Amino acid sequence: MASSVDRLLKLPFVFAVADVIRLGLAQGDEHTFLARAVKSERIASAGFKSGIYFNLLRDPNARARVLEAARLAYPSAVVVGAAVLHAHGWTTQVPHTTDLAVMKRRSRRPIRGIHFVERKADWYRQHANDILAPSESGFELHALTPAAALADAKANGDLWVPDADDIDAHIDA
Repeated sequence: MASSVDRLLKLPFVFAVADVIRLGLAQGDEHTFLARAVKSERIASAGFKSGIYFNLLRDPNARARVLEAARLAYPSAVVVGAAVLHAHGWTTQVPHTTDLAVMKRRSRRPIRGIHFVERKADWYRQHANDILAPSESGFELHALTPAAALADAKANGDLWVPDADDIDAHIDA
């Protein structure tokens, strides 16, 4: 019989309840396992009722993996808004949360440090040429180009829109 430490060491740095179930626990025991691991500070929840956890046993700094947690909860996630503008030098304003566009759905799982905005499937099609791969975006996730992020913030009204003097002077916005 595997110990709880052995089981946690088999889990990735960021994992979902479904990953725990695949460890072979008796049906229904996954919640007890998770509650005990949280209490012993071996794991931490990514957000209230998110179903996503950080494996602190494997990585004591796993809480910093919020984008990985968001990607696990929302495969459609795309970084938008102020984080994109700041990462690409368009503004010096430092965002305190990261804005992520996700496909519209009935319920949303909160992740600490993430501000979710919903977008319809056609938004993804319309922005297909404006979405950078993680290797180009500067993030662990796909992200809009800075010009598209600024236009999206202005168009949808659910993100911070910088004033003209918040945009770097050499940028033609």
